[in-house]
Amino acid sequence: MTRSAFQIILTSFAFAIFFCTAQAQHTPTDTLSKKKKIILASSAVIGYTSSMVVLNGLWYSDFKRSPLHSFNDFNHWKGLDKVGHATTAFHVGFAGYHSMKWAGYSEDQSIYYGGSVGFVYLLGVELLDGTSAEWGFSWSDLGANAVGTSLFIGQQKLWEEQRFLLRFSSSQTDFPVYRSALLGATRNEQILKDYNGQTYWLSAHVADFTKSRKIPRWLMLSAGYGADGMLGAERNPSFDHEGNALPTFQRRTQFYLSLDLDLSRLVGKNKLLSGIFGAFGFLKIPAPTVEWRNGVCYLHPVYW
Repeated sequence: MTRSAFQIILTSFAFAIFFCTAQAQHTPTDTLSKKKKIILASSAVIGYTSSMVVLNGLWYSDFKRSPLHSFNDFNHWKGLDKVGHATTAFHVGFAGYHSMKWAGYSEDQSIYYGGSVGFVYLLGVELLDGTSAEWGFSWSDLGANAVGTSLFIGQQKLWEEQRFLLRFSSSQTDFPVYRSALLGATRNEQILKDYNGQTYWLSAHVADFTKSRKIPRWLMLSAGYGADGMLGAERNPSFDHEGNALPTFQRRTQFYLSLDLDLSRLVGKNKLLSGIFGAFGFLKIPAPTVEWRNGVCYLHPVYW
């Protein structure tokens, strides 16, 4: 089941809308922490409820319900689903932290409570999985959520900033034509459903680890992980649902090394633009990339 990219996009859009609304309020009463906290609480309730309703309608409504149960999906999609969960938890925690800081909460409250919002949010998704006959509660998903949350909280406590960012990109592949119901019939669906085209990145702010002032603070070095050749979660079927024979593909992992940009650091002290770019910070910037696949090195002039 492919929800990770959808969750990242949905929650980032919600945060961007909230952040822009918050920054637009310049009335004298804006200094009242109580008013900000009410705005934040209302936005959180509306955002959480609406996203769960959308998720339920898109992924669960066509399947039977069942009592809460678990299942093991650790090896599904070459682990990309787990990296996607960690990335989602990280960025929702990012949004939670900055939202609580804006509302006037203390640094520690914002780090621990705001930074844990992603874990709590995705726990609700796991409960939906656990009550669906088609899937189940995944302990490995829960572990991945904890990794993403810990990465955000740990960096904020250690450095008071995020020197490592988890990011996402998606390119179009030829695999959905063989199983469009599972991997997506349109390009928009494929961004969310086709793991073959998804890449997850760990981008590091190079300047934060050196004393050189010649390295721009917005420049990042990025390591990526992806996979292709997948027509099914654990293994490739021999036939589609209509009984037609499917081609044989080798399920391959891919590793990448690339450059990346932190656009939020390019705009200086402009809080509005910095907030918008930060909200969409889950997206990897297209750049020259080196790929390693099956022991062979490939150079992409531009990869996304």
